[in-house]
Parts: sequence; structure tokens; C-alpha cells
Amino acid sequence: QMVFHLWRAFYDCSIEHQMPCAVQGAPFDVQIDGDEYTVLQPDLMVFCTDPSQVLEERAVKAPDLVCEVLSPTTEFRDRHLKLFKYRDAGVKEVWLVSCEAENVEVYRFQEGREIPDIYSFSDKVPVGIAEGRCAIDLSGIWGEIHRIG
Repeated sequence: QMVFHLWRAFYDCSIEHQMPCAVQGAPFDVQIDGDEYTVLQPDLMVFCTDPSQVLEERAVKAPDLVCEVLSPTTEFRDRHLKLFKYRDAGVKEVWLVSCEAENVEVYRFQEGREIPDIYSFSDKVPVGIAEGRCAIDLSGIWGEIHRIG
């Protein structure tokens, strides 16, 4: 459910602020630029630089933003393998969402930062690639998930 609500929030942000972005959820492959053997499948991705990639079989350029919703079975891989592959591929912003800890770690690689900003599920999280135009209301999303839970 978290992935769907985040997808909707990012989509609404792009429409409301007339951003030329495409929001895509899994299953959708991202082939790491220049590496035909490394294919990742983020939970959610936002393409603003080249949104036409969502019309292809798989993306061959890095998304601008990636969200991974952590689970016990994927957390190690998302946090220690995929995160740095995204950074090295040129992803500008990565969100690691933990429903267990009720927080989001936001890595803003476009600013050259390796240490994440950490937000709780009661916060509104600014979307870095939107240059201050929008923020995702995590408290609203978390409340909705629990309401329909």
C-alpha cells in the first residue's frame, strides 16, 4: 500500500506543479547506465530528465528519484547494494522508506551529500528534484494506510 500512496503523491506533485515527470512503480526494470548486466527494479521511480523512458521496455538512463520501501527481506540489499548503485548511476535522490521505524531516509546525491536527512511519518518531506515546489505529506499517507488497513 505504501508504494501506491507514494506513487499517487509524486504523481499529484508533478501534475500540480506542471513538472514534466513520469512516475513509475514496480515492476519496471532500470538498466544501470553503461552496465548491461546490472538491472535493478526500484519500488518507485520518478523520471523528469527523460520521462519517455517509461514507454520503453526498460529504462536505460537513471531515474531522477527512486523510492525503496524497506522490508526485512529486502532491507540489506536496498540499503547496502542498490543505494550505492543508484548513486553511481546518477540518481539524484533516493528515499528509503521504513514502515517499521516509521521514517524515511532521503539521500540527495545531486547536492553531493552522502548522509541522509531523516524524516518521521508525521512530517512533510520536501522533494529535492522539485526544487522546493512540493513536499510529500507522510502523515496523510500513513493515516490513510491505517484507515483502510
